[in-house]
Amino acid sequence: MLFTFGATREVRAPSTLGLRLAVASALLGALACKGLADDVGDPGEPQAAAAELQLGSYAPGSVIDLGFEGGPNHTVAGFSMPEQIGPRRARWSEGDVSTVAFNLRGGEKEYLVAFLAEPYHVLGEVPVSIAANKRPLGQASVGGGWRAYGFVAQGELFNAGRNELAFQFARTGRPSDTDPQSNDLRELAVRFEQIQVQPIGVAAELSLGSQNAAALSALREGWVRDASDRGTGTWTTGERSVLVFYLAKVGDTSGYRLALTARAPRGAKQRQVNLSLNGEPLERLTFADSKQTAIVEVPTARVRTENELALEFEQLEAPAELDPASKDTRPLGLRVFEVNVTPR
Repeated sequence: MLFTFGATREVRAPSTLGLRLAVASALLGALACKGLADDVGDPGEPQAAAAELQLGSYAPGSVIDLGFEGGPNHTVAGFSMPEQIGPRRARWSEGDVSTVAFNLRGGEKEYLVAFLAEPYHVLGEVPVSIAANKRPLGQASVGGGWRAYGFVAQGELFNAGRNELAFQFARTGRPSDTDPQSNDLRELAVRFEQIQVQPIGVAAELSLGSQNAAALSALREGWVRDASDRGTGTWTTGERSVLVFYLAKVGDTSGYRLALTARAPRGAKQRQVNLSLNGEPLERLTFADSKQTAIVEVPTARVRTENELALEFEQLEAPAELDPASKDTRPLGLRVFEVNVTPR
């Protein structure tokens, strides 16, 4: 489940107050230009007081869409304005540190922190260190085009109320240094489209759209990462595809229910897939070329805190083999839309 913050506010000023309101608006605009996130608490406020006053209005998690101009301003420092480059709209980091701020309800044992990004191509892979509220969280090597990166973080790293995530880049580059025709003097490292912080709960809901950092960070080997694919779902490729999901421990339960929503490539009468969970066979499923959901019952003993779900295929045909009009020669298995695991 995704959560977003922010509300539309309308202010109607009597004409006698027009001058004072204009001055106030200008001051607020100046603060926004300095990078203060306008939908989160004041950095100077005690967190306990902020949590006490606004805890009920905070969501358990946060989704920060950095390419969206009309929403709340979560950026604090080190980001350019949103840009449309190819099929995606995102913000470049500027300088060696970029910071976002957001509110959380707090009180969770663990969180999944994920971001969807690509490096400045001139730099190759960019090592990135991530800190939550000035405490180390993890490291990633951002490379290979658009990808999602995820980390499991202890709940104690986050506050009830205002929080910050800081991304520190090992190297940056200026476009003007490599392109004589460029006048872009910005120190670029990574372009961000989305950042998510979500609690790890007793259920896992992975919606594998092209813009869902938390879900896409679950993908390991055997998945298509196509920046131009803006539809829902993600294709498996090759004979084996793997994803990883996390679950919090639950009390007594009779087991879990795994729901896989997918379809075969157009023209394929059916596609069979063997599922395994944490290295043990689970079930063999058959999908047609229309979207459908298959339900698999999973014993409690098979489920862990960190879980690896594998989809294995035999005798894959590429779309070009199924449709003479297609030029797609990739060995696609299934287009997976959702994977949901819930306790019974």
